[in-house]
Amino acid sequence: MIPVKIFFYTQKNNTTPFITSIDQLQVREKYSYLMQLLRLRLNDMSKCTKVKQAQGVYQCTLHTDLQTASYLYFTKLTGNKQDNHIVILTTGTGESTLTDIERAQIYLSEYTKSPTDRTRDYHEYIDELISNAKNTAQYLNTALLSEYEDVLTLALRDILHARKNIIGQLSDESASYIQELYTMFSANNKIKLNALLPFKHICTILNALGLIISVKTTQ
Repeated sequence: MIPVKIFFYTQKNNTTPFITSIDQLQVREKYSYLMQLLRLRLNDMSKCTKVKQAQGVYQCTLHTDLQTASYLYFTKLTGNKQDNHIVILTTGTGESTLTDIERAQIYLSEYTKSPTDRTRDYHEYIDELISNAKNTAQYLNTALLSEYEDVLTLALRDILHARKNIIGQLSDESASYIQELYTMFSANNKIKLNALLPFKHICTILNALGLIISVKTTQ
């Protein structure tokens, strides 16, 4: 399975509506949106539907335990080189669904007029976000709560991509293991998580990231 490529719609003033929106949210909800992006990268459209009122716009319901429904709006690109591409337009809530859909439709219209100048790359944002240990921990912890093991696999790949500097801090054995991970991820194969994570290497890698494994009660 080749991961879907994700881009963020960007306005003329270089503002990215999706990023601006989630940066104003509480941490838990913000990272719920980021986990939904990981599911979209895995081509999981199980919670997504076409919006009847807005041609080309899709609405995705977030997997969240928050009281107010949260939505993600995006469009799927077509064409020989774009069949596996998604452009994230904006967010929304159950309290303003119609307004959110109208805004998503406007963003899509603006994007189609000048697509090459109107996107920001997913990895550019994620690399910047998880460049420190605190955000890395939140990103990984949220992925661990997912019922899909491939979400955790992709989250780990994002962390390794953003924190490549850790290789120099590892033993030769663990550094070699990281390089193997890079090779396996770049091959675009669907990889089983339990085949990737020898515990001793994970502990070494997390330590280099400034993280530790801990267990908490559910209460």
